[in-house]
Amino acid sequence: MTSGLPSTLRWTQSRMLRIVVAISALPIALSCASTQAGEGAVRRGRLLTDQGRYPEAHRVLDAAASKAEQAPAPSLGRAMAFYALGDLYHQSSDLDGPEGAWRWLSRAAEEYAAVLGARHPSVGLVLARQAEVLRERGDRDGADRLDQQALAIFRESLPANHPVRAFQAAGQPILVHPDEIAAVAFAPGADMRDPVETQSTGSAPAASGARTSLISNSEPAVVDDTGTYLKPNITLDDGTPGYAHVTEADMPWIVAIGYPREGAKYASREMTRRSAIAAMQMWEEAIQPHLPWFKLAFVEDDPHAPVQIEWKRRINGPWAGFGGMSLGRLGDVVRIGGRMEISTTPGRFNRLSADEISLLVAHEFGHILGLGHCLDCDSAMNYSWHTKERVIVTDLDVQTFLALVRCENFKTCSRGSGLGGR
Repeated sequence: MTSGLPSTLRWTQSRMLRIVVAISALPIALSCASTQAGEGAVRRGRLLTDQGRYPEAHRVLDAAASKAEQAPAPSLGRAMAFYALGDLYHQSSDLDGPEGAWRWLSRAAEEYAAVLGARHPSVGLVLARQAEVLRERGDRDGADRLDQQALAIFRESLPANHPVRAFQAAGQPILVHPDEIAAVAFAPGADMRDPVETQSTGSAPAASGARTSLISNSEPAVVDDTGTYLKPNITLDDGTPGYAHVTEADMPWIVAIGYPREGAKYASREMTRRSAIAAMQMWEEAIQPHLPWFKLAFVEDDPHAPVQIEWKRRINGPWAGFGGMSLGRLGDVVRIGGRMEISTTPGRFNRLSADEISLLVAHEFGHILGLGHCLDCDSAMNYSWHTKERVIVTDLDVQTFLALVRCENFKTCSRGSGLGGR
């Protein structure tokens, strides 16, 4: 998994085609202006945490928690404050680290249970986060027990096809913002709406009324007799596997990518951004000789761009990043987009180099394009993220993407229809 990379870096063993989680219509009901102000303080504290301004975040969140504790009864606002403090302690080595994280997350679990019930998925999400803390402390048995408790709650409270259940069962991180944890995400198959639905340039073909959902491609494929590692990346409304991909109507595919808060090792923020863009341009340069219409356009900030790249100071869990395709529905038209989150500092004492950022972004952008993992092959989508000749995007990757594009969008695709042909 980490061939050629520092052994101290812990890379995720699977890159799912991750759904852009849309928060459902369960808004947190706040009963008074003071509670609303408390929620605002929690949001400010979470933003400061994301920016690495830990002392300021601690002052804001500690004050919010102290004020919330004055309420006579448990509340979601108080649970949010406790969870945000647990998240802060989990990220900052300046505080009392795992011990403080465990203390605040435990209080958050109790608060959510008191307000929403002990078997609510919000409680399961906190338990899953506590399992991360135990795992970092070396208590793997305790972490496994908490993971099993969380999974049992998810099985009881969430639909079978819900992404949280799939990620938890596969040992994947459940990335939910602390101030969204009391909400329940749409299950795959529901009409998912995200910023790409307002994008005016291009659209994917109509899905003929099909309610599609993304498939988590955590299990790698092998190169088959077609010469590709193509796998289905969506499930159609009748349960059959299908394929989704960008088309000429989506071009130019706009990618919004700002500047990281911290540059890569020995690199400026600008150089780090350029390294990420160069990795995506390698896909463009490799694909264009076969599909001249495939064009990327990079902007610094556009909330309506179909592809969103977000730099994170740290991602929950020992992961450097993730990426995946997203489906946004506008009437009968399904829009193809994608989302990627990248951290230049996946560990407290580790910082990726610009070259490692390029390898990581190239891998994750392959997921945004609709590709899964390839097992033991010379490919950007190999688990190791390395290729034999240090070429980020190989011919195998291009041929697999071309095979995907030859499939009719939002349909099944016969393996005998010329897939994988050169």
